[in-house]
Parts: sequence; C-alpha cells; structure tokens
Amino acid sequence: MSDSQPASANRAVFLSYASQDAEAARRICDSLRAGGVEVWFDADGGLEHGDEWDAKIRRQIKECVLFIPVISASSQARHEGYFRIEWELAAQRALGIASGVPFILPVVIDDTREPDALVPDRFRMVQWTKLRGGEVPAEVQQRFLKLWSHRTGVLKHEAQESAQASILPSASDTVRKPALPQQLGRRIPVAAWITGAVVVVASLVSILLLQPKPEKGAEARPPTSTKPATAVPKRGAKSIVVLPFENLSDDKEISFADGMQEDVITNLLLIRELSCVPRATAMTYRSTKKTMREIADELGVAHVLTGTVRRADKKVRITGTLINARTDEAIWTKSYDKELTDIFGIQSELAQAIAAELKATLSPEERSLVSRRATEDPVAYDLFLKARQERNNATGGQKSTLDRQIGWLEAAVARDPSFATAWAFLGRAYGLYYRNNHDHSAARLELARNAIDTALRLAPDAPEVLLNVGDYYVFCFHDHVRATDAFEKVARLQPNSSQPWFGLANVQREQGKWLEAWVNYQKTTDRDPAFVDGWSQLYSLALAGRRFADARTAALRVADLRRMIAPPDKRDLPNGFDAQVARLSFYASGSTREIEALLPRFEADPHNADTAEFVRVQLAAETGNDAEVVQLDRVRPATDAFGVLRVATALINLGRRDDAVARIGEMPAQLRSLLALQPDNDTVWGQLSRLEAVLGHKDEALRCARERVARIPLASDHWRGTLAELDLAFVYTWTGDTTKAIEAYAQLLSAPVAQGWEYYMLTVHTLKRGVWYAPLRGDPRFEALIADPKNNALLF
Repeated sequence: MSDSQPASANRAVFLSYASQDAEAARRICDSLRAGGVEVWFDADGGLEHGDEWDAKIRRQIKECVLFIPVISASSQARHEGYFRIEWELAAQRALGIASGVPFILPVVIDDTREPDALVPDRFRMVQWTKLRGGEVPAEVQQRFLKLWSHRTGVLKHEAQESAQASILPSASDTVRKPALPQQLGRRIPVAAWITGAVVVVASLVSILLLQPKPEKGAEARPPTSTKPATAVPKRGAKSIVVLPFENLSDDKEISFADGMQEDVITNLLLIRELSCVPRATAMTYRSTKKTMREIADELGVAHVLTGTVRRADKKVRITGTLINARTDEAIWTKSYDKELTDIFGIQSELAQAIAAELKATLSPEERSLVSRRATEDPVAYDLFLKARQERNNATGGQKSTLDRQIGWLEAAVARDPSFATAWAFLGRAYGLYYRNNHDHSAARLELARNAIDTALRLAPDAPEVLLNVGDYYVFCFHDHVRATDAFEKVARLQPNSSQPWFGLANVQREQGKWLEAWVNYQKTTDRDPAFVDGWSQLYSLALAGRRFADARTAALRVADLRRMIAPPDKRDLPNGFDAQVARLSFYASGSTREIEALLPRFEADPHNADTAEFVRVQLAAETGNDAEVVQLDRVRPATDAFGVLRVATALINLGRRDDAVARIGEMPAQLRSLLALQPDNDTVWGQLSRLEAVLGHKDEALRCARERVARIPLASDHWRGTLAELDLAFVYTWTGDTTKAIEAYAQLLSAPVAQGWEYYMLTVHTLKRGVWYAPLRGDPRFEALIADPKNNALLF
C-alpha cells in the first residue's frame, strides 16, 4: 500500500477465484459477511468488464486489508485468466508489507497439493488453509474474525498517526509500526490465518521488548548509524537500487542469489543514462525493516528493484519487481524461467526491461556488453560466484581468503577455459598474493601474468576484466600508465560505478598525486557509501596527510560498517577502527585520554581480548612506556618480526641490551631463509634491516635497508616507498648516524607517509614519545624538528 494512501477505511477482504469456483467462493464470502466482514466479491456485479472494471479491481487489491486466493483443480486447469492478474497484483503488494503481518491467506477448496500449485512464489511463503468446497466451520470463522478485527484496528491506528503527522512536528520513532512495508530479503513464514491473530500480537510484543534500552555509559558507545556519512544527492528520475535477492531455493547457499543481484547491478552500471547504486551499499539493506521510500530517500533514488531466486536441478526462476519509490507501488513484476545455462540471458533481459521502463536508451556498445555471456557452464559460474563472494566479504588480502578464492577460480577455469572474468579474478588474486608477500616469487608472478593475458585475449573490453587488469598492473609492476588506461576505460563504460575511481585513486596515491587521489577516493564513497575499502583508504590517506578530522570521519564510517555486518551479539562491541578513531587524538594533539577511556571496553569483553592486547601494546609503544611493552610481551610473547623489534627496542631503552639480543634470537636467520625463497620481498628486507640495526650491525643494516629502497623506490610507488624510507631512517637512528636520521625524518614529515604497521605511525607526537625514536631525544636539532608547527600541519 502506498504511503500516500493511508489505510483509514481499508476494512475489506478481497476474494479472488476462477469463475468455475464461484459457488465455493460464495460460501466463503457469505460466512465472512455473516461475521460482519466487508468482502469485495465481483460476482455481486456492479461493473461490466472493461477498463473501468479493471481499474476498480486494481484499486481494491491495492486497498484491501486481506487477500484470499481460492486455489483448486479449476484454477490449476486454467493457465490464463483474470484471476491470475489479481494474484500477481497481490504478490507485488505483499513485497512491501512487513514480514509477520498477514496479507495473503491462500485457501484450498479441494485436494490440490501446494507443491504442484500454479501460484506466485509469494503465496508459498505463508501457510495454506483447506476449506473443502468453501465450507467455513464456525470455530475457523471466529478465529478469522479476530485476525481481521486486529488487522483493521492496526490500520486504523496507523491512519490516525498519519493524519497527526501531517499537522504535528515529526519526532523520532522508538517503536517501529508493525505494518510498515519492509525490504524483501528475510524469509519468515507467516502463520496460517487461522492462528494469525496470535502471531501478530506476539510480533507486536516482541518488537516492544527488543527495543534497545538506555544504559549507563551509553554515551561512550560507538555510533551505529547506518546512513551515509554525508548527505546523498538525488540521483534523478532514472535511478535505481537493486536490493539483495531473496533465495527461495532448497539450497540455502546465498552466493547464487547474491551473485544474481551483483550481476544485474553490473549490467545496470553499464547503461550511462541510468544511475544505479553499487553493490556494497545495496547489500546493507539485506535485513532492513525500512520502507522502500525510506531506502530511496537515504540513497537518493527513484526506483527500487527487489527479486527472488529459485534454483532446482538444472533450472532457475528469477522474479524481479520494479517499485516506484515515491509511491511505494510496484510498476511491474517479471518472472524468468530458464535453464541454468541461460542465466546471463535472464540478467540481460531484466536489465534491459528496467532500462526500457525508465526510458534509458542503450547504445550498441552498451547493448553488446549487457548481453555478453561470461560462461555457458553453470558449475564454473557457481565456483566463480563463491570466489567473488569470498572477495567481497574479505577485509584485506589475507592468505587464507586468497587461498580459497584461488582454489575456486582455478576450478572454474579448468571447467571452462574461455571464462574470461574468472581468469581476470584469478590473475588479480595471484597478484595480490604476490603483493602481500604470501608468495613473492617469480613463479607466482608468472601465474598472475598468464591469467591476466588470457582474460584480456578473451574479453579485452569487459569492465570486470579491465578492473582486475588495472589492479594487476598496480599490485605487481607499479605500471601506472597501463593501470590508469584500464581504470579510465571502465570509468567511461561505468561512470556511476565506484570501482574505477577507487582503482584510479590507488594509482594516483602511488604516483604521489595526493589531492587527485583524495578526490577520487571521495568519488568512490559518494557513489557507494557502504564500500568499506573506499572508506578505509580514505582514512589512510587522510591520516598520512595529517587531515585528522577527515581521518576521524572515515574511521567512524568504517567502524560503523563493520558493526553492520558483525553477528548481532557483537554489534555493540568496539572494533579495531573504533581504536583507530580514539588514537587520532594522540596523533593530532598528543592526548591519550580518548584511547585510554576506550581500552576498558575492549578489555571487559572476551570477544575483544586479542584486539585489546594489540591496542594496549600499541599505546605503550607510541607513548614510550618501555616497561609496559616488555611486560605485555611476557603475557603474550610476540612471534612476528615487527613485534619482536618493538620489544627489543624497549629493552634497550631500559638498559637491557643483552636481553634485547636474546629476544631477537633467531629471527634474522628466519628472515634470511625467507629471502632465499623470495629475494624480491621488500617487506622482509625492511624487517631485517631494522633488526640488524638494533643488534648494532651497521653495515648489514644499511645494506638491507638500501636493498629495500632500491626494490620499491619513491619514483615507482610514493605510497609504499615511504615505508622503505622509514626503514632507512630507523637504521640511521639506531646505528648512531643522528644527522642523517634527523634529515630523513625532516624529509618524511614534509610529505604524506603511508601509515601501515604500528611503528610506522609518523607524527611529531610519536617522534616525541615512541620507543623507536629514543636515541634521538635530547638532540637540539631533533627537538626543534618536533616542535615546529609546520610538521603537524595539513600536507594537502
């Protein structure tokens, strides 16, 4: 029901049936009317068939309080009939009605079996009632009257609230109204209408009981707003969001349904005249209780597409409903029943149907791209969807998640060697494996090159291929020209997508084009407000540029988005980015009050034990609390090179050099063994250089540091190259070359520096207090450096 037409007088029940079942339908009608229920029953007459009759029927279905379809052998035998239009109209309206609120109440009047019934999918989401021959027992009639009375009472109450809202100032709702429409995406079976009254009352009680209550210390709770951090501009009349598709398959694996949604979005993003909300933001509405209008207002769109997916054996049925967000009314519902091998045909047809409805013209190039079939092998496609979902859900390039992606993608291209998109994803995964030093070998690089070359040979103009090609050139070669070319091609093909702008920003950051990168990261988050990686990189760049207020905004957004996807029992817990927000006060002003206030919340919950420990040791190291760094290492000894280095420097600061040497132990030998296998692993060269410096091996430390600088020079990657320069400055610091160390830090403070691992946080306040810079303190030149206001000012 549209928000523009409140249910002030909607008390009628609509009875829909095939003409052969008129007698049984009359019995049901008479029974309901005997109890005082208003029933719309077209056999009563009043209008001849025609446009006026059709308009009246549609209006009645739009306004009725309950819809009763009569199902029988007669309806089964009729594959066409006006009652089928009525059923589809009711199913469309049900998409906008909250789960748990009865609306469609199917009645079977003979032995027709539910699994065999020819009815809309929405009918199967509620329990059916058998009334043989249309006879309604007295006890059933009474139970139905209670349900009908409750539903009309709820609607009357809502109508009164709606009337009051038109003359009173708005106030925030603390209890959600039970009959508001909600997004399709949660399959919650509705009880039979015989017991419906109990269900509705129980739902109302649970809604009231589950409202969050204020608690002591609530002001310290991290924000949980799910709205974009900035106001979203209106996207125009030809704009749309595709909400997560509902999986109606017996197989509850959601990657297939999510894959359908993402591919439809990808196709819509190819149509320049349309403005489609990208995937990440659309996915945040999977379990929302917001109305279509509320969703549209938040995203600035004019239309919403909901859908269902049912897959069985070798067939698939996809149903999409296009909704006018302004009126909350379905424009149309289209169902596609095809073989799994023709899944891309369904996606193409659906995208083109949307474009036609929104009057968006497709160019020949757009039509060709939208109609492209990535593979004819449904098994290969399913493997690809699993890999893509794993990539979408990953928070970084961890080895475990890349291993899973690579396994599925290798299996996909083995089944279909012509699957270009899978080859492109595989090449990117290999490249990220190489970039993140999980296997920084020539063999891994060759795997990446072969996969990317194969993808380009098969589909040189496909946006999904080009995006991965761009990442490959950035990850593996810092080839800014080829990467830029790939991302710019996608930006021309999909200007409303967030992905090409994200890729361009990554390239520009490597080039040291800080402001251009900043602008393009903002384009990314403007187009896709829930894209975590976009906000994460915006945070990193803001922090590097000492734009602390902007860094706070971005970090809060990331923390918020991570809470949204966390399990319900963990959504109120702080996460790693909440700690990043709190640490910003220290980087900006030297104050530790905010992070110290947050730490007890981490430490109070066992779920956050690891995070609390990490934040505690970070704080101790950055503020120069050497004793606590050592004490925390006793509780949980560091096993990585970074952690060992942190403890070793703290021990030396405490005058315990022998203990520091012992703590370093065999770590340098382990790193050298790794370098024997991966000689191009610049990160390991940097780790080794620092450890050798702390051990007092000046020549070897300088050799290793310069090796890293040579392998990742600023000229090829300004972003990660600053980390190599930091290694060299550290070596100067710990091998007694104070002049070169101060000169190096002065240079590093004059431009953005990548803020990676905990000891790379370079601000005047970490220099002033951090355990890593202790040898320089007291030198007048160093003290002047960290006292100079320009070294804490914005860098771009």
